[in-house]
Amino acid sequence: MENKKVLVSGASMAGLTSAYWLNENGFDVTIVERASKIRGGGYPIDVRGSAINVVQMMGIHEELNAQNLNNMKFNILDNQNNITSKFTDESMKDNKDIEIPRGDLTHALYKAVQEKNIKIIFNDSIKTIVALNNGVETELESGIKKQYDLVVGADGIHSNTRKLTFGEEENFTKYLGHCFTGFTMENYLDMHKEAVIYSEAGRTAIMYATENKESVHTFLVFSDEKEPFVNHRNIEEYKKLVKNKFKNISGIVPKLLEALDKSEEIFFDTTTQVIMDDWSKDNIVLTGDAAHAPSFLTGQGSSLAMIGSYILANELKNNNNINDALSTYEKIMKPFAEINQKAIENEGSFILYPKNEEEMEKRSVILKQLENMNKEDMEAHDMIDITRVIEYPNLSNQ
Repeated sequence: MENKKVLVSGASMAGLTSAYWLNENGFDVTIVERASKIRGGGYPIDVRGSAINVVQMMGIHEELNAQNLNNMKFNILDNQNNITSKFTDESMKDNKDIEIPRGDLTHALYKAVQEKNIKIIFNDSIKTIVALNNGVETELESGIKKQYDLVVGADGIHSNTRKLTFGEEENFTKYLGHCFTGFTMENYLDMHKEAVIYSEAGRTAIMYATENKESVHTFLVFSDEKEPFVNHRNIEEYKKLVKNKFKNISGIVPKLLEALDKSEEIFFDTTTQVIMDDWSKDNIVLTGDAAHAPSFLTGQGSSLAMIGSYILANELKNNNNINDALSTYEKIMKPFAEINQKAIENEGSFILYPKNEEEMEKRSVILKQLENMNKEDMEAHDMIDITRVIEYPNLSNQ
């Protein structure tokens, strides 16, 4: 299937990884990205388990490891900003894992893509998709019309490709009870490679300092049994929602709300999983969060995105036709994605985001036992061994 034309929607982890490996495997690849450039900044994320193999094969492991935020310190605060507990992320992950600011990972992937013969269209997105007998016809918002042999939807939880192909988002999402907003603010505590966390039942404030810089990454997370209907692109609407949820909270929260008011670049969303029976239809396929978002509570979204994108490209290389490749991709990747989604059932998320007083009490106990807390999750991260390019792992430990 060499030289077949592929359009990848989205230039985040899944999209860039897909484009790299599709090009490596002989496909003619174009990426379309709604934003005007590759997004920088962002909170720390993990490259775990088999995703380490992917970045090694892409030749960017050394670069990422040099920026590793390993042994990051976490400080639990009380309402007077006194430290009540301390732990490091080494107690919650394998020592091979890489923790890195989201933007640094994206830029490393983008740099690898730039070295390939891959066209990238910024400030545009897919307007219509029409399945043909032997491919897909697309029209972009800019009016560009073109036919492709395959369209890859790598455009995140709120995937436009999924909506155009499979239907409305609410048919495929599972809300997990948390809402969060992220932004940057002044590093007024002069933190370095550490985080401070203040929680009251159902509300958590976090400040991450990734490097010795003037700014820090900030999260305000609240629990709500019913998912609020807020347009995730409407900044003023969710500022109002977040300020209302955190009013009358002490600790570091007042300072964070002041910064929220002044910030213009804010990310708001819910903790949501994407669960689908099928990831492909005709010659259109989904990968990354668009297909199987595990939610940020699992810490596995970025790794799953890169692993799935590699497997997709590899199956397209090793099968004689697109339908067989997409079927095999789902057969291999779906069990792996599902078991990582189920990792949330281990309830480790209450360490950072306790929903109620009961979880606050449980957290106090668990903080003393972090060494063993995520052992089961670790096994899920490593279930797929892709050190061999063609053969995939034995999945018998599912």
